[in-house]
Amino acid sequence: VREADGLAMSSRNRYLTLDERERAGFVPKSLRAARDFVKQSREATVGEALRHTKAVLDHANLLIDYIAIASETDLVPLSNEKKIGDIVLQPGDILVCCTDGIIEASCTHQGEEEFGKKRLLELVKAHRRRPAREIVEQVAQEVAAFSRGSPHVDDKVLMVMKVLDDPGPKA
Repeated sequence: VREADGLAMSSRNRYLTLDERERAGFVPKSLRAARDFVKQSREATVGEALRHTKAVLDHANLLIDYIAIASETDLVPLSNEKKIGDIVLQPGDILVCCTDGIIEASCTHQGEEEFGKKRLLELVKAHRRRPAREIVEQVAQEVAAFSRGSPHVDDKVLMVMKVLDDPGPKA
């Protein structure tokens, strides 16, 4: 659920100043910028795509702890020298972009265990036949259930894109 300015309705966002709210909007904007950069810059490297994405976030004066483009099979970060054009997505592939708030969502009754990349990957795989919106909803529900009762300490942004079959030109 989103507020009028596009931010998620959350207990944490409610306390943001106007300036913080404006800057927070750059997180999803940077994910869209990365997607667009990858679509248009097939000869660019992963490192260049990361620098382009980081520039969008730097413009908002946000502190970035970690940013990576990772393999869709195991979420291991790709080499900065790898060409974007060498990353070929096929129909059926799913691209998942998220903030650390998803990965690091904690569960206090499990001894501060984090949701983690492995759990995220397994969840996406289990629901891969569903539309992207439903995958996002399922992950959001699972993260919320996992971290229920734990303090909400980080934003949670998740974007799922599925590569669909190309139906060809429309008549």
